[in-house]
Amino acid sequence: MSNITTTSSPVIENCPLVHGYPDIFLGSFIMIATFISYIPQYHKMTKSRSIQGLSHLMILLGNLSSFANFEGTILLDEHYYTCCRQNNLTASQCINTFLPVIQMSVPWIAGFIYYFIYTIISEKDQLVSREKELRIRYIFLAYIIICPMLIGLLGTILLITTGTLNNHPLVFGTTLNIISAVLCFIMWIPQIIITYRTKGIGSLSLITLGVQGPGSILVFIYQNVINKNSWSVGIPFLFSGIQILILLFLGYYYTYGLPNCFTCCKSKKSNYINIDKIDYMGEPA
Repeated sequence: MSNITTTSSPVIENCPLVHGYPDIFLGSFIMIATFISYIPQYHKMTKSRSIQGLSHLMILLGNLSSFANFEGTILLDEHYYTCCRQNNLTASQCINTFLPVIQMSVPWIAGFIYYFIYTIISEKDQLVSREKELRIRYIFLAYIIICPMLIGLLGTILLITTGTLNNHPLVFGTTLNIISAVLCFIMWIPQIIITYRTKGIGSLSLITLGVQGPGSILVFIYQNVINKNSWSVGIPFLFSGIQILILLFLGYYYTYGLPNCFTCCKSKKSNYINIDKIDYMGEPA
């Protein structure tokens, strides 16, 4: 990789490097694979019209973590904006430079769609009480107001008003990524507990877990090893990947069983469990 150069303006100090074709390919592959990995989960929920076996707390914390990580990355990579603005780079050069930031937006967008579908399906699931349905709806609306609107607006204001004049965007961005890491570390625990106690996966998609587990670890490698980003950017994905693999193991075991894994269809268990078994676990008060 080489420094960005233009004929009209010299490269500023500490300007980010343009990514080479291998980096672009890997970053693009991760973005596409991340979104595709959610499709089996979308399909399973909409087809069954059920949210059984899914932890509302897991989905909520996952969205909070993804948004905090995305917003934090934007603030920490503020120098990318300076590079594009002061060097009069072309749109393609800026997109190339912004690739790690763009990649971090995909988990949040896909997770937001997941949360939206979960909220809609909860209204159609006959086993979900009216009280729980309203609770899910109101928490979803509160999440939209607090995260994309308030926190996103605050971050934008910091970038516009301060930029590189002080460290406020960097401090705020690092804080958001630390919060994301904490949320990411605990978000899968309610789902793991539900799966363990009910001995079933309900509406959870094993295909989605099978892609997202290794994928999260790959994102960590891309962000921290290849792009040398702050540890707070990639660590949440490392935590998430390890816990997803644990959940995948439990889900596969309870669905197919390990002794006869090559004849899984004979020992397949029911994917649906009584909603009463999970209401008390993993739901926000």
